[in-house]
Parts: sequence; C-alpha cells; structure tokens
Amino acid sequence: KLVGEVSHMNRHVREAAQDGLRLLAEVVGVKLYEIVKPVKELVLQPIFNKPLRALPFAVQIGYIDALNFCLDMENEVLQFEDRLNRSLMETLALADAEDETLAPKPMEHRSAESIVNLRVSCLRLLTTAIRLPAFNNSPHAQHRSRIITVFFKSLYSRNIEVKTTANAGLQIVLQATQKLPKDLLQSGLRPILMNVQDPRKLSVEGLEGLRTLLQLLTNYFKVEIGSRLLDHMKHIADAQSLQKVSFSLIEQNPKMRVVTAIFGVFHLLPAAAVQFLPTLVERVLELERSLRRTHFSPFREPLIKYLNHYSKEALEHFSANLKDEAKGRFFAQILSDKAAAPLRTAVMESDSFWAPLTGEGLTDAEKDQAAVNAVHVALSLSEFPESRAWLTSHDKTRLALFEAAQSLQQKLQNKTLASSLRLPVEQVGDQLMIILTRYLSEKPDDLDFFFDLVQACANDELAESHRLFHFIYEFIITSTSIEYQRSVAVRCIDIYTNRQKTPRMKSFVFHYILNPVFAMDIQRNWESLFGNNKGTELFDKSMTDTVHAKLWKPQANSDISEDPTQPGVDQSRMELIQLTSMLLKYHHNMLSDARKDVIMFGWTYIRLEDTINKYASYALISYFIAHYDTPAKIVVQIYGKLLGAHQAEGRPLVMQALEILEPVLVKRTGGEQARAPAWTRIPRRILSEETSNTPQLTSIFQFLVRHPDLFYEARESFASIIIPSLNKVAQLPNPSTENKRLAINLFSMIWHWEERTVKENGSLSGPQSPNSEAPATNKKAASASYALRTMMIKYMVNFIAILPERFPVPSST
Repeated sequence: KLVGEVSHMNRHVREAAQDGLRLLAEVVGVKLYEIVKPVKELVLQPIFNKPLRALPFAVQIGYIDALNFCLDMENEVLQFEDRLNRSLMETLALADAEDETLAPKPMEHRSAESIVNLRVSCLRLLTTAIRLPAFNNSPHAQHRSRIITVFFKSLYSRNIEVKTTANAGLQIVLQATQKLPKDLLQSGLRPILMNVQDPRKLSVEGLEGLRTLLQLLTNYFKVEIGSRLLDHMKHIADAQSLQKVSFSLIEQNPKMRVVTAIFGVFHLLPAAAVQFLPTLVERVLELERSLRRTHFSPFREPLIKYLNHYSKEALEHFSANLKDEAKGRFFAQILSDKAAAPLRTAVMESDSFWAPLTGEGLTDAEKDQAAVNAVHVALSLSEFPESRAWLTSHDKTRLALFEAAQSLQQKLQNKTLASSLRLPVEQVGDQLMIILTRYLSEKPDDLDFFFDLVQACANDELAESHRLFHFIYEFIITSTSIEYQRSVAVRCIDIYTNRQKTPRMKSFVFHYILNPVFAMDIQRNWESLFGNNKGTELFDKSMTDTVHAKLWKPQANSDISEDPTQPGVDQSRMELIQLTSMLLKYHHNMLSDARKDVIMFGWTYIRLEDTINKYASYALISYFIAHYDTPAKIVVQIYGKLLGAHQAEGRPLVMQALEILEPVLVKRTGGEQARAPAWTRIPRRILSEETSNTPQLTSIFQFLVRHPDLFYEARESFASIIIPSLNKVAQLPNPSTENKRLAINLFSMIWHWEERTVKENGSLSGPQSPNSEAPATNKKAASASYALRTMMIKYMVNFIAILPERFPVPSST
C-alpha cells in the first residue's frame, strides 16, 4: 500500500508514504531497498505504461518523484534499461521545454506554479541519474552532455528553487569531472557572457546566475570580467540617475538593484580580484555620497563579503587611510556589521593597525582625524564579545585610545581643532566612554583605571557622559558586594585626603560615588536602621573610624583660609558637609565617639565665606543638636544666627536647619519654665530690631507660620509686629506670588491663635479684647488690640479686592 502511494499526485501524500517506508525499514531492521525492491512494480508499472507528456501536471510530478525515490536507493531497484531510459529522456525533454509548450497559459498562477514544480522534479531526477556510475557509461555520454546543458540553462531561471536545484546538479557533475568539455562549457556560459558585454542587458537574475557559475567554475573565468562590470556600473549609475534615486527607496530601484548585484560578484572572482579593492571601496563611497547615505546602503552587504575574502589586504588599505575622514568612518561602520567577523579578526591579529595613533609621519590634522577614526573602530570592536575580550586584554591599545581622546578634548577646549573635527571630537568622548565602561563592566575590580577615568572627567580632560554615571550606578552604587563597595568608598576617602588631587576630583567622587553608595546602603537597611541598632554591614565600626580619622579629625583642625581660590574648593567642601549631615541623620548611634570632632568640624565650617557652605554647616550642626545633648548656650547661638540670616541664596538651607531644630528647640534651650523662653525671645528681638529689613522679616515669618503652636504663648508680642509689617512683606497692589502666599499664611496663623484662645478660654474677653470693659481680668485674651485688628481687617479687604485670582465657586448648572 505504501509503495503505491509513492507516486501519488499530492506532494504531502508522497512524502508521508516515503517517510512511512523509511520508518518501516528502521523498525524491521532492514535496508530501505530490501523492502521496496520486491514490490517495485506496483509503482513502476503505471509510470512506464503511458508517456509522461500525456499526463496532467500533478500526475507527471508524482511519477517523476517516484522514479527519483526508487533510483536514489541504487542497489538495482531501478536499472538503466529501455523503460527507465525512455522515462529519463521524457524528463529531460520536459526540463528543457519552454513554458509555452508545457501549458497553453503559462502565466496563470496555477499553471506557473505547476510548471516550476515540474521543472524542479525533473532536475532532481536528472541529478540523481547523473550521479550514478551506471549512467556515466559511454552509451549515455550524449544524454549526459544534454543534461549538463539543461543544468546550465536552468541556472538563468527567474525561480530560485529551479536555480538551486540546477546548481546542485552541476555540483554533482563537477565533483565527478575534472574538466568540462570546451564546447559544452562555451554553450553553457555564452548567455551570461553575452549579457555581461552590454550594460543594457544586465539584470539581477543574470548577475545572480553569474554568481552561481562563479561559485561552481571560478577557475574558468578571467578577472577582467570585474573591470567590465565596473565600467558598466558607471553607465547604469550615472549622475542624473543617482540624483533622482536619492529621493526614493534605494533598495526598490531597479538600477540600484543591478548595481548591488554587480558588487555581489567580486568576492567570487579569482584571487587576482584583490586589485579591485581600492576601486570598490571608493565606488561605494561615491555612490553613498551621491545618494545622500552615510550610515547604511544596500551596497555594503556585498562589499563586506569581498572585504572578508581579502581581509588582510583590506586592513592594510584602511590602516593607511585611517587619517581620511570618510574612509576611516566607513571602515568603522563596516566593522560594526555582524557579517564582518573575519575583518574584525584581522584587526585583532594586526600589530600595526593602531600605529597612526602615534602620529608618526602625519600632520597634526591627520593625526587628529586618525585618532577620531581609531576610537570609532574600537567602538565597533567593543560591540561583539570576541573583539571586546581582545580589547579588554590589550591594555596598550586601550591606554593609547584614552590618551588620544584626552588630547583631542584638550584641543577642543583650546579651540585649536579644525572646524570639521569639532563635532566628531564631541562624539569621540561619548564613544570612548562606551568602550571604557564596557571594559570596566568586564573588569570592575580595576579601580586604578576607573579612578583615572573619573579624574579625567572631573578635570575636564574628557567630557562627562551619562554612560559613566550609568556604570557607576549599575556596578557600584547598586552593587550587592559589600566588600567591593567598601573598597570603592575607602578609595574615595583617600582621594579626598590627598593634597595632590584637585577639588573638582574630590567633589566628583563624593557627589557621584561615595554619597550615593552610603545613601543606597541606608535605603537597603531602612527597616533595621533606627532604634538601638548600630550601623550596617557597610557602615560599621571600621568605616566609622575611617571617616573619623581621615575626614572629620583633619578638617576640624584645618585652616579653612588656605587655597580659597582653587577651582571647585567650595563644591568639595559642600560634598563633605552633605556626607556628614547624612551620617548624622541616619547613623548618629555610630558617631558617639566621634561627635567632638564632628561638632568641631561643623563649627569650623560655619566661618566659611561661601554662603551656601556656611548655612549647610549650620544645617549640619542642627542635626548634631537634634541627636545629641548640646549646651543651651550653643543651641541659642545657632538658633539666633539662623533667624538672623536673610540672604536669598541661603534661605532654603536656613529653613531646613530651623526645621531640624524645631522638634528639640524647647528641650535644648531649657524648657518652658523661663518667663520669656529663648525660642520666642530671640525671633521677637530680631523682628523688633529689623523692622525695615524686609528679607529678614520674610525669613522669620516663614518659620513662624510653619509652627504657630510653638509661638502661641507669645502671640500678643508677635501680632504687634506682624500686623504692621503685612504691607512690607506683601506690598499692595502688586505682591509677588511667594509674598501673597506668606500673607495668607500669616492670616491663617493669627486666626489659628484666635481660635485656640476661644477654645481654651471660651471667649476673647481680656484686657486686649475689643469687647472688654474691665481690664482687671487675668485671662489671656485676643492676639491684638482693637486698633491692630482694624488695621489687619483693612489690609485683608484691600488684599482681597486687588487679588486677580478668582476663588473657585460651584457651577450654577
């Protein structure tokens, strides 16, 4: 039953029957031919009874596939006798016939598909036959030549499957034959060679046929065919055509497809085709320039195959032209293609490719251009694991690129670069950072090189790049290795204590590395950080001692007036203040032994001339007061200094410091037993003395409105200052948004005081009450006298009247 279905007109049935026979042979444990041979007539008899040409397409294909299946088993399942020879000749005639003779309407979809399937089946049967020794005997010599001719003819078919099958047949022929007869070879090659003679006859299909023939018969072609194709390319891709094509899709243009196919021929030519290397590279560059393409074009894929084939010569060519802007960039882009692996290997194996980085024999402009292109080449190499590993292991090359980029950056800053190089050098900084961070991601323990890179960025020897910050975050700040983070932190601290390092370097390592590392450690240990728990795995006793001994103790006794003009010294001090404040806030339990030097450090820094650093130091001391018992004298002094500060640039830090002090202000200044507590006396005194200093009033009022209950007991004295000052802090008719907000907050604070008085006393009766008739009462009464209340109401009415903002009201609908 299975044998009978081997010739079925349905392809799937045929394949299933053949697979079934193979499986049956495997199960039974015999060869396939042993199963088929006894019953072969069941399938062969119907095939040999009628001429193939008289049958429908599907039946013809089924019969030919069945013959191929039986013939392929050899072992005399099918013998070359009259019946088989007649069928082979019919098959040969079908394969050689034109489409019009096979079907009346060959262009119809169903007919066209059947014709292709028939040709493929015929070619497969002929390939199987010509492979067998019995067919190569002298009686079949004429038929063999005709089959080879059909193979050649089928190579020029438009259908890929037909060409592939014919190609496989020719490969079988060439494996068995050392040299084809001259007349047979000439007749087979004549169609393609005639097309090559005329640029108007060149087509993609014809050039693909030429490529196939070159793969099979390389030694039969002369290299001069390459010169002829290059000449034809000039006629096909003329300037007018290129101008028109540049505004459309190149890949879909017929002329450009032919040009692409021409480039695809050269890697298959004989070895002497290496002579075309400079011409091909230049031709691709010219085409891309004319077509306005600088990063990708369809011509690059075939060119890469050619360059891979002659990788050593290609490397020599591009190395000599690394100083050329277009060719150097082009080579780097070629290397970034996945298909260019042999070319990348050639770069890795070359000892002389990076020689232009030394600049020997080059002008300054050529040296700079060579350095730009070399960095671009290295970037392309770093994109692939094998070449990235090579770059990682070659310190000399990496350091040469590093130094070259630094030199370019310096020239860019000094404005000594050629104008055409300014943008490429800007890009080089980012490209080099990608290369170096990829190296560091492979070797994160190379801290020496990492900090060399950081120093170059901090000192403007290299442009800062987000890629460096991404590396720092991914591999250092969020690292799960505590020991690695510890080693980095200690290196950062050592850099800060090193007098040879610039303030910019110190501020960089603290701002981007050390402070974020400790902040991330705090975030990770948030649940267990507070209470009696002391420290974390990273910030333990040894880290505390390191920070104490190397940072706080030297800074507590340092002369802050030395080198005040160093660029970046204020920023480096600010980062140290920020680190100390963070540790005081979250690790105060760990700093008990170091608190003397910490307060001395803060006390030293409040004498700085820089406003930001000065008030940041006040915030630091405020954290100290909040967490440690501090003499009231110091607290009062710090509190008074903060209230007396009114510089606009330091206001946020002043308000932060006051907010830190507020929860412990009553406790640290002696409690509420005093008749006039310090926390109310000091702001009242400053307000009384600085009534004409509007920024001063604004600063203190902003603190008051945040904590109305703290100053409730002194509300009468504060109200007597606040109400007359309203027109100063929010002067009508055009107060600023910030001042309008402050005025509204002052209204709310006084209203809050009044409301609390009513809740506690039941009324506002008292010596200051507007309804008071007897001044003998001892109750705390209203916040202000009748005159002050009238003044405030008048101001509020004016304030509301000129306010341009509308109060939101419900819609009438």
